[in-house]
Amino acid sequence: MVLLRDVSHAVHVAGEDRVMAALVLHAETGLVLGVSISGTAAEALAGAFDAALTNQTADLPPASPARVVSLVEVAPEVRKAIAAASFGSPQLIEAGSLAEAEDIFDSLVGHMAGRAQPTEPPSPEDWSLLVGQSLAYLRAEPWERWSDVVPLGLEFTIDGTVANYVAIVMGNAGVQRGLALYPGMTLPPGLRSPGPTPALEATPSGTLLLMLDRPGETPDEFAEKARRYGWPADAAYLPTLLGVGPDGPSDLAGADAQRLQVALAAVVALDSRGPVLAEVAQATTGRVALADGAHGDFVITQRPASQ
Repeated sequence: MVLLRDVSHAVHVAGEDRVMAALVLHAETGLVLGVSISGTAAEALAGAFDAALTNQTADLPPASPARVVSLVEVAPEVRKAIAAASFGSPQLIEAGSLAEAEDIFDSLVGHMAGRAQPTEPPSPEDWSLLVGQSLAYLRAEPWERWSDVVPLGLEFTIDGTVANYVAIVMGNAGVQRGLALYPGMTLPPGLRSPGPTPALEATPSGTLLLMLDRPGETPDEFAEKARRYGWPADAAYLPTLLGVGPDGPSDLAGADAQRLQVALAAVVALDSRGPVLAEVAQATTGRVALADGAHGDFVITQRPASQ
């Protein structure tokens, strides 16, 4: 499989106004056979093909392919690169989508952009469910009713593991819409007054974030992924889904994606009841269907603003 993208937004090369990245994957295993970055599509593809034909990956010896699969929109460039290469005349198969391959490319772009990468990334089903739940959250507009100074206590159980977070609905101040999910039973000391936009450099490790921004403000790889997984093309906002690790921003692991999916569903469920003035916590419970037939159970509680 061959993928090609303009990665100018994530990678800067001296003397190049445009940066193209090409990725060659083994179709059966998903192993990366070749990667190349250059100022033109032709050069990037040539470099990736050369790497795939000369570098041995795992137990796969270099070999000329009988078939090459690429996305329809880049097939003309791939066809020209195949004709210029020295591995015969393989059949070119044009595909409308290559979900897992494109997710691998997203990880490559994330690495180049400086984000840590998980060892167990989300599956395509994880992404589909998370993007769908993020869209439901956007349409619910909970920031119209919830302030970012109201902490929401969240406990959920996924695959037998219990986790606790404090959820903050962002957007009431009109600056940054989204959801911040901080690990633990209480807000970290530096976030007692969380404010409308979390500063990633000051955000504790383990935090999970959904940030909703206008088109053009969302990094291309996040916007493209959301649209691949069903986000409406005409939506007024696009999602950025991130984690925070010990060294700063990170792409989501599979477990992170499921936790964020459950958290978003929990906030939407609580929001359907509306904020209440209460001296004691009031809990909302529910169950969320996850990938591969799993499920997550949640208990979410509105807390006084001082907690």
